[in-house]
Amino acid sequence: MTNTAEITANSYIWRPWLANWNGRLAVSRASSESDDLEQTGSVFSGMGQLNLFPRSRFPLQAYADVTDSRIDSSGLSIESSGSRNTRLGLFQSYRPVAGNQRYTARVERNVQEQLSDGQSSTRDYMQADMITRGKQHDFTANMLWLDFQQANPDSQQSSLLLSGTHRYHPQEQLSIDSNASFSLTDQQSASSAASTNTEFQANSHLVWRDLNRPLTARARANLQLRQDGTGSAASESQEASLSGGVEYRFTDALRLNADAGATVRNSDNAVSSFQTASLSYTPDARQLLGFTYNWSASGAVRNEFQTDGSGGQGVSSALSHQIGRSLALGFADWMLSINASQGVTGDLRSPEGSLMTLTHAGSAGLTRAGAGNSSSLRLSATDSLIRGETDTHIQLLNLGGGHNQSLSRNSGWSADFNIGTSSVTSSGELSQNSFSSANASYFHRRFLDYRNLRFQSNLELRSESEQLFNFFMDANRLHWRNEFNYSVGRLDLRLTTNVHQRADGEQDKSIFLSTSRSF
Repeated sequence: MTNTAEITANSYIWRPWLANWNGRLAVSRASSESDDLEQTGSVFSGMGQLNLFPRSRFPLQAYADVTDSRIDSSGLSIESSGSRNTRLGLFQSYRPVAGNQRYTARVERNVQEQLSDGQSSTRDYMQADMITRGKQHDFTANMLWLDFQQANPDSQQSSLLLSGTHRYHPQEQLSIDSNASFSLTDQQSASSAASTNTEFQANSHLVWRDLNRPLTARARANLQLRQDGTGSAASESQEASLSGGVEYRFTDALRLNADAGATVRNSDNAVSSFQTASLSYTPDARQLLGFTYNWSASGAVRNEFQTDGSGGQGVSSALSHQIGRSLALGFADWMLSINASQGVTGDLRSPEGSLMTLTHAGSAGLTRAGAGNSSSLRLSATDSLIRGETDTHIQLLNLGGGHNQSLSRNSGWSADFNIGTSSVTSSGELSQNSFSSANASYFHRRFLDYRNLRFQSNLELRSESEQLFNFFMDANRLHWRNEFNYSVGRLDLRLTTNVHQRADGEQDKSIFLSTSRSF
């Protein structure tokens, strides 16, 4: 049994533009009994918020939250336990008259106390952000500082994160995006050695487009510096990479891409590089005997070099086509949509070997949209065969549907279901999985013809079973929620019931009543 009382309030001080405030107090008490155990729990929570100059360009917000929970048990070695969470914070923002800049800052403290054993932890954080936009330059900067302290056992962790991004777009055909970040983490504990970790990252991305030719060039540079230290042991690593590429469109359907890049890493004195080139062709869709048909083809070559000798060469290709059609059935506004597709990909790599995938897919769907209702039903299937070092066969089957019905101006219902199964055969071993789900909901905005009485009910069913249609006989998971909401002036009453059945068959039931009034 659960009993809850809640009160909310909001108002302003002198004038709405000067300051406004809001607050909430709630008390909840729950009890449960079993053969040898009796438990009683209570939760008290309160929240307050004050907003100064809320309509100005420099609003200030102060807030505080407190939650206190207690549990009393009979029949256990520890008969009582509880915790208290406290949150205090300030938030300030500023926007200049020009409107192209914005500054924000937040300071917050969170304290969590365990009343049974005296353990406590404190989390402080400070955050500041800046955004400025111009004709050619956009810039953002962020700062985040975190400090976490825990007593019994004593430990402390502090983190500082600085980051910034810059976008430079002097011309229509040129843009340069750059960002950098720095992080510092310090950990101290009574039971282990102190450690300090620092990391710096920076990267820049350039894109240039030729306004007279269908040519696009791109380049990217990355730098990463990292230092880890624990006690007397410390390690450093640096990594830098540079890559670039071009894209040329011969036609809207035919495109050529070429890329190259290199990476240098000092931790193991490794150097790696790659070169790739690809050609793709995707023509416009065609109409064949009332069907829409399209196809595409692509091919690529790749070369990789590694100082440890693990590089290699590769050639890949792909070919796919699809056909589909939508047609009216001529009765009750039903539409039928059918689609079928086939695709094959091949990948030859040295020294790994070859890999080929053949995929077939098909789907059929029925849809209907009427005055105040709609229905749908869809069946889809996929079959994939993968040939390589290990042969794998994957099959998927799915059936789903739904219906929405408006009963009146203020009421209606909806329902949907989904049933699926999968089969995977790899190295001669078969693995099968099935699932099914269903949802149903009903709402009425003037229940029992009362103007301010609203009702909503939702039922969810879930099942995971090797028996595909086992869902209709036994739902492994069930959740049924009903909610009544009644309003009179500024007073709002809400009654909620929940029934939740877990996969092990156990059920949880709850009744929640809340009352709130605005001032």
